[in-house]
Amino acid sequence: MALRKEQALLLATGGLLALLVVLSRGAGDSGGTPRAKTKSYERIAIPGRIVSEPAALDAAQARDPFLVPTRTVPLTPLDWPELELPPLPDMPLVRPPLPLGPAVPHYDALRVDPHAFAVVLKPESNEAAPADVSDGGDVEVSASTTTQAGSESAWELTYDRVETTDNRSYWGQVLGDNRFLQGSTTEGDPRAVSSPFRAPVLLRRVDPETGKIIVAQQTFEPGQVGRVVFANTIDNRIALARRRIPGGEDGLRERERLIARLLGPEGQHPEALDEAVAQARTYIEIAPSDKRGFELLLEVYARTGEFEKEMELLDELAGGPLADAAFVARERGILEARLGLDEVAEEHLREALRKEEGDPRNALALSRYLADHGAESEALRFARLAKSRISPAHAPSLRFDVLFQLARAALAEADVDLAARTLDEASVVASGEQILLLRGSVALAKGDVAGARSAFVSAAASLPDSVEALVGAGICSFLEKNNDEALAAFRNAESRDPLMRQLALAAQGFLMLLDPARIGDAVAVLERARTVAPRDPYVLYLLGRAFRKSQRYAEAREVLDTCLRQRFDFVEAAMELARVELEEARLGGSGAFELLENAERIAARACSAQLERGKEPLYHELLGIVRYHLRKNDRARVALETAQSQGGEVHSKLWLALLRNRLGHTPEAVAMLRDTAQYIKGEDDPFKAWAEVTQKRLAFHRGKRQLSDDFEAHAAHWRVERKGQEKIRWVFGEGQLAVRGETNTELPCFARYTIDRGGDFVSVSIDADFGATSAAEIYLRVSDEKEAGGGNLRSTIDARLGFNGKYPFAYLRRGAQENEKTTTKFDAQDRPDAFPLRRGEFTTLEIEYEVDVSTDAEEGSMVLRWGGQEIARQKMRIAAGNRELYIDIRCVPKLGSKVDARFAKFRLVRLGQ
Repeated sequence: MALRKEQALLLATGGLLALLVVLSRGAGDSGGTPRAKTKSYERIAIPGRIVSEPAALDAAQARDPFLVPTRTVPLTPLDWPELELPPLPDMPLVRPPLPLGPAVPHYDALRVDPHAFAVVLKPESNEAAPADVSDGGDVEVSASTTTQAGSESAWELTYDRVETTDNRSYWGQVLGDNRFLQGSTTEGDPRAVSSPFRAPVLLRRVDPETGKIIVAQQTFEPGQVGRVVFANTIDNRIALARRRIPGGEDGLRERERLIARLLGPEGQHPEALDEAVAQARTYIEIAPSDKRGFELLLEVYARTGEFEKEMELLDELAGGPLADAAFVARERGILEARLGLDEVAEEHLREALRKEEGDPRNALALSRYLADHGAESEALRFARLAKSRISPAHAPSLRFDVLFQLARAALAEADVDLAARTLDEASVVASGEQILLLRGSVALAKGDVAGARSAFVSAAASLPDSVEALVGAGICSFLEKNNDEALAAFRNAESRDPLMRQLALAAQGFLMLLDPARIGDAVAVLERARTVAPRDPYVLYLLGRAFRKSQRYAEAREVLDTCLRQRFDFVEAAMELARVELEEARLGGSGAFELLENAERIAARACSAQLERGKEPLYHELLGIVRYHLRKNDRARVALETAQSQGGEVHSKLWLALLRNRLGHTPEAVAMLRDTAQYIKGEDDPFKAWAEVTQKRLAFHRGKRQLSDDFEAHAAHWRVERKGQEKIRWVFGEGQLAVRGETNTELPCFARYTIDRGGDFVSVSIDADFGATSAAEIYLRVSDEKEAGGGNLRSTIDARLGFNGKYPFAYLRRGAQENEKTTTKFDAQDRPDAFPLRRGEFTTLEIEYEVDVSTDAEEGSMVLRWGGQEIARQKMRIAAGNRELYIDIRCVPKLGSKVDARFAKFRLVRLGQ
C-alpha cells in the first residue's frame, strides 16, 4: 500500500524530532543538562548616541535604529571640591634637639609620630616634678644645708678655725694684715696653714651657733697653734692661692693654672674674674715677650665680656712684634664671631690655622665656629685635625676641650660610633660633672634611654645652671611616656641659665603640641621662646606648626619663611610650610593657585633632600596631595607611588584611588577604596570611615546623567501649557526662554519637563532673571502633582524657588497638608540676606534631592539654593519606582499682571538614562 504524501511528511517530521532528542541527550552526557536561568535585574544606563540638537533626533533614530538617541551625558567623575577629601595625616614632629645632638640635616633621627606619642597633660595646678628630675638636686642641697646648720661644714662657710696643739678648736675670725702669710701651706687642704708659726695668731672668737662674739681678740702664741683653717670664701681662696705662686718667671706656670681655675670653677664670682685680670697682667709684666701672657689676658677679657678692652689689646698686638702670631688672628676671629661679623670671623680663624696648623687651638676654634654656623661636616673635619695635633705636653683642659668638640661634631653628624669612642677617651682626661652631659647625649643617641636619663639627672644635680641637663632628663621621661614628669622638668629648666632659656621653652611647646587641648598654650610658650631667641630655627619651626594648628596661616607662613632663611636645609620646616600653604589654599580665595604652586616647589625640593637621608613616606604623600590639588595627575601618581615604595600603605592608596576616579576609572577606584577600608583594622579609624563612605558616593555619582538645554529651540521634552493665557508668550531661542506678556486672567501657565521615574531625580538648576515682572508669581518648581477627586490637583512633594510678585521666595512642603511641621516658606522680606538679586542679571536657582549614601536611610532632603548658596532644607522622601515627577517653569498671574522674565542654562541631573 503506497504512502500518501501527507503520511510521508509526517514520518519525516517524526524522524527529525527523534534525531534531535538523541543529539540533545548526547550533549547532556558530556556536559550536563542545560537549564535556562533568569538573570537578576541590573540597573545600568542604556547606551545612547548623544544628540545635541532636537532636530537631529529623527535622523539619529533612522541611522542607528538599535541605539536610543539621548541628550543626556554622564557627569564628570566626582572630584574635589565637591568630593570630601580624606583627612590629611599629621606630619612627624621633631623632638627638642640638645646642643650635644644631631644637627638640622639629621633631625630625621629626632622625629616622632604625633599619633603614637599623643599626650593628655594634667592641668597646670596638678603638675608636680619628681625629686630626681625636677630641679636636679637643688632641693636636696637646700634641705642638707637646713638640717646641718649647726654642723662644722656649715660653720666653715663663715668662720675661721684655730686648732691648738692640745686638740682644741676655736671659731671666729683671724685678724691681722699678714694672717695669710703665717705658718706654712699644706698640699692636702688649700685653705689651711700649719705650724711652725713665727708670730702670735690673733682671733676674734665667736660662738658659731649664735654668731655672738665671745672674745674680741684672743691671742694664741706660736707654740700653741697647730693649724689654722680659713673660712671657705672666695677672698680667702684667692689670697691663699696667690701665696702659693713663686715669684718671677718660676711662677708663670702656676700663675697660668690659677687663671684657669679662676675662669673655671670660680668663674661665677666677680672677685675671681677681677683677680684673673690682675694675674694675666702680672704675667705680661714678668714676661713681656711671652705671647702666652697676652693669650691669657684675651681669654680673661672674653670671659668678662669686656669687648672694648679685648679689641684694644688686639689692635695693639696687630701693630707690635706679635702681629703675625697665629693667636692674634684666632682671638680676633673668635671676638668677631661673638659680635656677629661672620665673614671676617671665619677668614681670621682660617688665617690662624694657616699660620700655625700644629696648634690644636686653631683647628678647635675653627671647628667650633663652623659647628655654630651650620657647617657640621667641616666642623667634624677640623675637630679631627685638632685631635691629631694633641700631644701629652698639652694641658688636660685643652685635651678635654678638643675631645669634647670632636664628640659634639660627631653627634651633630649622627656618627654615634665616633662619639662613643671619643667619650671613652675624654673620660680618661676628665671625670665627674664635665663628662656627664656628654655621656647622657651619647647614650640618648644610641637609644639607651635609661642610661641617658641617669647621666642627665646626675648632671642636673652637679650643674645647677645647666638647662641641657634638665631638658635631656625631660626628653628621657617623654620617651618613657612619663609626659607630666617631662613637662615639669622642662619648666624647671626655664629658671636656669637665661642664655639657654629658649631650649626649655621650646621643649615645653613641643610637648604641648602633642596634646590637642593645649595648642593655645603651646602658641603662648613658643612666642615667649621667640622673644628670647628670634632666630632659633627650632623655635621658629615649632611656632609655625603651632600657628598652623591654630589655623593662623599667614603668621605660620611668615615664621616658617624666617626659619628656612636661617636653615634652608631644615626639611621638616619646609614640609611644614608646604602643609600650611596646602591647607590655606583649600580654603579658596584669589591666591589659592599660587599657594599650591609654591607648596609643590617647596615639597619637591624637601622630598629630594629627604631621599638622601632615609625613608619618610608621609613627605612624598604630601607632595602627591599637593599635585592632586593642582591636577598634575601623572606627577601626583609618581609621588604617591614613591610613598608606597617607602612603606606608605593607607594614605597613598586612598589618594591613588582618587586619581583613578578622576581619570574616569571609577569602578577600579571603588575597588581600591574597598580593599583599603578592609585593610585598616581600627573600626574608629577616620581613614577607614572616609573610604567606606566615599566608595558609595563614587558609585552613586557614576550612575548620574545630565540633560543640558540652552534653549536654542523648543525641544520636544518641554510641554507648554498656557490655556487661557494666550497673552503670555513662551519664546524658546537664542539661548533663552523668554516669558513675557500682560494679563488680567488668573490662570496658571507653565513649561513642564516630566521625569517618568521620579525616584531617578537628583537635581535641577536654571538661570533666571525676573526683569520687570510684577503682580505675578514665576518660579522653578519640582512636584509630584496629580489629579485628585473632583478634578483638584494634589501633591506630596512641592519645592518652589523664584519670584512671588513682590519678592524672591522659597517654599518647601512634604505631604499633602501644609502646616508648620511639614512646610518651610519665606521671602526676601523675611530674610533679605538669603536672596541677593539684581534686576537685569541672571541668578542661578537650584533644587536638589540629597541622599546620604553612607546610610541605608530611605529619606533624603530637598535643598533649595539661591545663587549657589543654600537657603532652605527639608527632609522628605521621593519614592523609587515609576511615579512621575514634574519640573515646571511656572507662572501664576494675578489681576493686572506684567510678566517679563528670562531663563537660561537648564540643567537636569538624574539617575540612569
